[in-house]
Amino acid sequence: FGPIDFLQMDTQLLVSHKGKPDHSQTDSPESLVIGKQITLAPDLVKKANPDNYITHDDPSFFIEHGLEDQLVPVEQSINFEKKLTSVLGKQKVTLTLLPGTKHGGPQFETTDNLNKVFAFLDDYLK
Repeated sequence: FGPIDFLQMDTQLLVSHKGKPDHSQTDSPESLVIGKQITLAPDLVKKANPDNYITHDDPSFFIEHGLEDQLVPVEQSINFEKKLTSVLGKQKVTLTLLPGTKHGGPQFETTDNLNKVFAFLDDYLK
């Protein structure tokens, strides 16, 4: 449930009404990572976006995101999954959207969910 496309986060939060659109502020975590306000550094923001580095030989991805995430819009993971799938194929990309879940929380730590994580790791790391 990490940020992917910094410049889209505030717009996505405005549309979803699920969080405070403050990612474009000078002191936002995204701007601090870039080293300046993200809206003033689109080239640096592009370099920070993992979408721009997807290649056919990337490993498999397991993405989870809470549907009620108020910090990182769920659309970040949904769009990333679509881009990954278009390059890697559906068999190498897993996206799980957790209903009623915000940015982290106990829903990520249930036995059922942890078994999904461990199964993914077993499939690709053993």
